[in-house]
Amino acid sequence: MSKKLIGWSLLGVLVVGALIFAGLMIYRDHTEEKAKEVNQAISKQLGSLYIDEKEGYFKASTEENDFDDVITYIQSQNNNKQSIQQVEQAKKNFNTQGEINQLFETEVLRGMDLSAEPVLSEPENNRKIVRLEQKVNNGSNTETGWGKDMLMILSIAKEQSKNYQTAINQIKKLSKQDTVDLSDYLDTVRAIALLPEGQYKNELIKDLEPVKNSLSEANQQLTQKISAGETAIAAEAAAYQQEQAAKIAERNEELSKVKESLSSKEKIYSSYQSVSQSISVSKAGSDSNSSSSSSSSTSVEESE
Repeated sequence: MSKKLIGWSLLGVLVVGALIFAGLMIYRDHTEEKAKEVNQAISKQLGSLYIDEKEGYFKASTEENDFDDVITYIQSQNNNKQSIQQVEQAKKNFNTQGEINQLFETEVLRGMDLSAEPVLSEPENNRKIVRLEQKVNNGSNTETGWGKDMLMILSIAKEQSKNYQTAINQIKKLSKQDTVDLSDYLDTVRAIALLPEGQYKNELIKDLEPVKNSLSEANQQLTQKISAGETAIAAEAAAYQQEQAAKIAERNEELSKVKESLSSKEKIYSSYQSVSQSISVSKAGSDSNSSSSSSSSTSVEESE
């Protein structure tokens, strides 16, 4: 084989190698760009379910099947296990919030709004409260605003459950006594008074009414003492309820400021996008005019 032929062969190999290498680089860049676009799309879809993703607060409009839709999208694109696990954890947090809300007569946390007067629906929920507390503590969001609020709500639930049980035990104690002592009656009134206004409290008050009537009938002089005792207890209970409500009111005020900040940032971002789009359109028009001018100049030169 001549040196010339060998040279051409080597050149051909180098050219083919260069083309293959260039093709691989193009493919790699395209793959990386595609992966980047998919990850951005996943992040955007998941982020749209939150009112504040960093602090873990879900939008009030978010539903459980929204997370399934994001998982389906991931599976259709790159089936990234890490991304799927992230969405699954977010879904677990969302469901945990739902379970905690169900402990009460009405939702306690919706979006970034806390109920001013949470009322536990049933006193027998203590085991469930402890289980949910463990679930929140075992998650990764305990240091976020959402995690701290979940634990605060559960602490309120535990305290209310304890107060419910105390009142129930006091009612049972009275029902077993042939003769009811005034101090035992007032202790029961106090236990019931500490409960938040709700259906179960009303039922306990009804259960206590016959005992009050029995005491008044047995000794008319007790009626005035009963009234005075109930008035004092009502004042104590009102102060206690105000103290509980103040904790939530303070937290709601903090959350309102966060929402205002988020709203302000969203407006700035939208404004920035609008300006960016205007600049892009302006630049495109400028490039078009420049191209047209260049084309006209070339035509003039050719005609000359």
